[in-house]
Amino acid sequence: MTIDFKNHIDNYLEERKTFSNISKKTLKAYYSDLINLNEFCSINNYAYPIGITKYISEFQQTLKATTLKRKIVVFKMFYRYLANENLMELSLIQKPNFNYYYITPRKLPKIVTPEEINKMLKQMYSLQSTNLTPSKRINLIRDIALIELLIATGIRIGEAHALNIVDYQPKSKAIFLNKYGKRLSIYGIENIYSKYRDLANIAPTSTPHHLRHTFATELLSNGADIREVQELLGHSSIVTTQIYTAVSTNQKIKVLDTYNLRNKLHPKTSE
Repeated sequence: MTIDFKNHIDNYLEERKTFSNISKKTLKAYYSDLINLNEFCSINNYAYPIGITKYISEFQQTLKATTLKRKIVVFKMFYRYLANENLMELSLIQKPNFNYYYITPRKLPKIVTPEEINKMLKQMYSLQSTNLTPSKRINLIRDIALIELLIATGIRIGEAHALNIVDYQPKSKAIFLNKYGKRLSIYGIENIYSKYRDLANIAPTSTPHHLRHTFATELLSNGADIREVQELLGHSSIVTTQIYTAVSTNQKIKVLDTYNLRNKLHPKTSE
């Protein structure tokens, strides 16, 4: 006969809330996971330890890898809580199997295409010939320098935000300033990018960080050594850099599919 552990779930999460720096959103997800498990065990009349194994086995093929990973972690922590508090009888036979393999798919980094970057730069440089106030002209020069820097170096916007003139020559002020003469914030950099992105009719989901992805992808696509790219990007592990090789490979496949000579040839006729 199974035992309803709902009260234990409430007590466990209250304890987690008290002793851990955990958000309300995370607590809500944990609660949902444990309530679903509790209902699953009750409906199927499973003892709790074996019920955990049965639950994971049944849903591992249908759940997203990230969701499955979270559930396994939550179930494991709750199981330990029940065991430590002597809230259920345990046996080696009933011990849950937490040794499940899940592959979390790595999302390919989004990039801004060279064509889109050209459109943005043309929009920015074309504004130089318009009738701008002195302050707007200064801001435009700053914006061009900022976007050109992100394109050319692949630095993070946080790194651009932190740049000081002393990094370039002995002075102390920030390189990129807002209209108040203060250091341009990260949000300010994002707003500048969004302004010219929209003027160039680039996808509204595009962010300045995508320029960093483009920087890395273009270097690898053009034959740069992955170790050199790792150094330029400041990655501590080459594994982080390797994801860009997948993007450049996808681009090569796209080029082959689009521009291959085979596309111009007629299929062979059977004789």
